[in-house]
Amino acid sequence: MPWSLRWSIALRQTLDPGRGLSAFLSRVSIVGMALAIALLLAVQSVMNGFDREMRERILSLVPHVQVTDTGAAHQWADLTATLEQDPAVSAVRPFIRADALLMRGQSVSATQLNGVDAAALSQYARLLSPAQIEWSADSLVLGSALASRLGLTQGDRVTFILPGEGKAAYQPLSLRLSGVMNSGTELDESLALVHLDVLEPFLSGSSARQGVAVQLHDVFSASRWRWELIQMVPSDLRVTDWRMTHGNLYTAIQLSRDLIGLILFIVIFVAAFNVVSSLMLVVTDRRKAIAMLMALGGRGSDITAIFFLQGG
Repeated sequence: MPWSLRWSIALRQTLDPGRGLSAFLSRVSIVGMALAIALLLAVQSVMNGFDREMRERILSLVPHVQVTDTGAAHQWADLTATLEQDPAVSAVRPFIRADALLMRGQSVSATQLNGVDAAALSQYARLLSPAQIEWSADSLVLGSALASRLGLTQGDRVTFILPGEGKAAYQPLSLRLSGVMNSGTELDESLALVHLDVLEPFLSGSSARQGVAVQLHDVFSASRWRWELIQMVPSDLRVTDWRMTHGNLYTAIQLSRDLIGLILFIVIFVAAFNVVSSLMLVVTDRRKAIAMLMALGGRGSDITAIFFLQGG
């Protein structure tokens, strides 16, 4: 029997399964398998979308590895030069981080000021409004959600209160809002960027810490690279990677993807079982048709091929 005839008979049996229990089960198994796979593929696409958004948005904005001091003075220039020579490193940026209170009228919000240089600010350029900002000692960039919550617009002046040194328990810092960053992530709720030089006078206080932020070519090698770096730097330096700050989100996404894969396997297994059981019922119902094909010269291999094609 030629393959064209086998295909023709299999297609006719699939499109017209007949009547009775076997026909009903055949239709139900096909529809159920199609709906289940379509739903799971849609969910898998959503999971892949979350993974891509995390890579392109969150992980492109946060440091992959951070090295911060614990109160002692360090030669950051030497460490920066060493890190820049590492082929796994794409960029090394200095930063100063300080806890502060943001005051705007009657509104007070606890935040963390991040002092960065102009080169570090450039990585946020595509998310800034306006895109070009003259980065000076008077400049301030806030996350869009934080600025909206405080009712701030470009050009407004904002006062920060930082812990002082000696008799001055607190010191005010007045800055002008130069731009707003809208990343569509949780960073918009708390981000506050200022010029690196602004926070240098506060390094002698208790709340400011200095360090370097490292961006890697392969973001998923951060944990391994961090352990290698720990062996190089002094023990009083703290080395962290992005998994320690945003790892829970990534782990949740990966776990969801693995779970979806397991469910997809189970659905395919059940669907395959339904197809096999439906074919067994079809074979039972079509014993007369099989006998006629055998009487007309059909071989056992032809009958087997027809039902394999119908099941596939």
